[in-house]
Amino acid sequence: MDILLEKVINSFGVSGREKEISEIIKKELKKYDCTVKEDKLGNIIAKVGEGKEKIMLSTSMDTKGVIVYYIEYDGKIRIEPVGELKADDVLGKSIIFRSKIVGKIESDKKENNEFRDLYVKVNMEKKKTVLKYISEGEVGSFSGNIFEDGKNIVGSYLSNRAACFAFLKVIQEIKDINKEVYFVFSTQGNLGGKGARAAAFEIAPNMCISVNTEVEGEIKLGDGPVLVLMGKGLITNTCVKEKIIKTAEENNIKLQRCVSDFFSDGSSVHKEVGGIKTANIALPCKNKDSINEAVNYEDINNLVKLISSIVKE
Repeated sequence: MDILLEKVINSFGVSGREKEISEIIKKELKKYDCTVKEDKLGNIIAKVGEGKEKIMLSTSMDTKGVIVYYIEYDGKIRIEPVGELKADDVLGKSIIFRSKIVGKIESDKKENNEFRDLYVKVNMEKKKTVLKYISEGEVGSFSGNIFEDGKNIVGSYLSNRAACFAFLKVIQEIKDINKEVYFVFSTQGNLGGKGARAAAFEIAPNMCISVNTEVEGEIKLGDGPVLVLMGKGLITNTCVKEKIIKTAEENNIKLQRCVSDFFSDGSSVHKEVGGIKTANIALPCKNKDSINEAVNYEDINNLVKLISSIVKE
């Protein structure tokens, strides 16, 4: 597996606690010809090129997780979701905290679970022992194996780490462009796209393309990136849509289409500074929102090629 991709995927970064992943991205960006800024919300913004036109490319670097709100005297760690999660979907899953303590999500009930019924068991039987490693207000991320399966990468909550990796590859490739291109590695994407919204207000771009992942179904792994015609809170701007389609055709890049039920950075960006022409591109993802998500290397490579071609025009 690509070493950089593995680093990006493995780094801790639950929404609102993205420091570890942001440090990895900042360290990598020092190798490239770009200007890097970290804003007040923790967004990492890499600027490439000079010119009158401003293009913003945005993907979130945070992941879903849980936050600890109470630790019981018998060591049970009570949790609430960070991002949209269902209790039954996370029951039995492993959680890792920044202290590297790993626990398992269990429930007080046998069925019809809600989050208030869940707790994390870390095999410590007293609250004072747990507090040596985990405090109330701490967040935990889902823990799972990361491996290659042919041309697919399988891992825990790859959204949107695969897109972060693609952005880094694009920045590495493009040089001497006659426009300002802002690559935004945004925070709190799973909490309503707060980071991307703040970045858009500061940049005030002429257009924005957000990138996330899209559930496999009508779209397929290995068949190319996906143009999201309409997503949650966003109808793709016609001008940007045509630009994406034209660029894909001219560069022989397969481009799938879909209508999505998911929120993206673009869902919040397009409403800023009087309105921004916005589109959303996605990577096909199998088992989206699980500890066994899968994305395809060829799709990532074609996403890199597509974005690079768009910004070079």
